[in-house]
Amino acid sequence: WEATDYSKFVLNEFNRDPSHYKKVLESIKSNDYTKYQPILVDRQMNIVDGQNRFLACKELGFPIYFIVSKDIHIFAAADINQASKNWSTQDYVQHYSKRGKESYTKMLDLCAKYGQRISVIAQFGKMTDKVRSHTENVKKGNFTFRDDIDVDAFFEHLSSFQKYYKFATNERFVKALLKMYMHPDYNEKVMANKLRIVSAIVHDQPNVDLMLGELTKLYNYKSRKPITVK
Repeated sequence: WEATDYSKFVLNEFNRDPSHYKKVLESIKSNDYTKYQPILVDRQMNIVDGQNRFLACKELGFPIYFIVSKDIHIFAAADINQASKNWSTQDYVQHYSKRGKESYTKMLDLCAKYGQRISVIAQFGKMTDKVRSHTENVKKGNFTFRDDIDVDAFFEHLSSFQKYYKFATNERFVKALLKMYMHPDYNEKVMANKLRIVSAIVHDQPNVDLMLGELTKLYNYKSRKPITVK
């Protein structure tokens, strides 16, 4: 189908934020491919896929090419984009938050509160069956927080490292510390004491595993009860 009456289309609040449509606009301006990539709408003309293309064409005054699906619904945007990889993890989190999933809203709040990425906060979630990573779990809409860890308490503990290491704000450091923090024998007071005594033995590393090795070395320094963290 083709239309020039833009008012008949409805932007979908459950889709990702179409704020980057200006980039799409420039692409369409130089090479209009929209006839071969029509937007997808449901029977109520809610745009399920293609909001950026719609806004770009509307601003340019170009016709809207679209397909109406009788079976699709407005929540399908996330599922459609899992295959195309057009959505970022942030887009998925915002999508599920708007749908009323409290764990996703909490995730956004924690990202803002502690200045962390979604990929870090996702580590505090439960892993569901048949997913290979925390990121995949988030994208599928299955994310819920673990019951055995206090997120705020962890970040309070993390703040003590930031007094000693500038790189303690790096994602790899946070993930490495979280692995230690979740070890059943990990003791915050023991680590705080080692920080005061020999913090200089820890150096920044390029990945999580090596960073974990540095933190384990610090924790186990002259310890009678060393721990091993995988």
